[in-house]
Amino acid sequence: MSKFKTQKVVKLQGKEYVLFEGLLEVTHENYHLMGFSTDLIQLPTEENGMTAIAKAIVTVKDGEDVKQFSGIGDASPSSVNRMIAPHIVRMAETRALGRAMRFLTGFGTVFEELGDVEKENKPQKKQEKTVEKKKEAPKASQAQLNKIEKDAKALGLSAEEVYTHLDIDSKDVKKTDASKVIKFLKTNEAKELASKEEDSTDSGSISDDDLPF
Repeated sequence: MSKFKTQKVVKLQGKEYVLFEGLLEVTHENYHLMGFSTDLIQLPTEENGMTAIAKAIVTVKDGEDVKQFSGIGDASPSSVNRMIAPHIVRMAETRALGRAMRFLTGFGTVFEELGDVEKENKPQKKQEKTVEKKKEAPKASQAQLNKIEKDAKALGLSAEEVYTHLDIDSKDVKKTDASKVIKFLKTNEAKELASKEEDSTDSGSISDDDLPF
């Protein structure tokens, strides 16, 4: 944990990461910066996966003491986003300087040291969406079910007949289903359904003329 503070941070998944710019600002404000030096110790080639490695040394004067802090940074197309991919060497140098300065200041991981944040976050976003989809819709309230029973009965229907007509599982009525049914029972279509059911009942009854004796 660093004793220094900076507003130049990025919050990611609940954690704060200091930006290279903020780290540089803190170093300038709190130390007599005598100089930086960087050395490219590995050029990016196809054989090494286009990975560049740089070493950086930060020299400061702290009171009467001259102190040096070093850091190693690497970068490759797989550890940076698409915009940075053409600038692998510069990113390796930036990461090396960032590590050297965070050893000096006591900060944790520098934001620029992270990999392709956009790529790494995609699976998590997808997972969050999957979890949201799996959330079960709320069930209908008892008040909704009672109203459906009452309104259906007023039309001469049973609630079961209405659910069947609307292709709703009567054993698992959701809140949205119940709202749909309540609205339906106020329509002319519901009245027509009631008439059909009544006609069907009448046609199924036996009159005296149908008796064999």
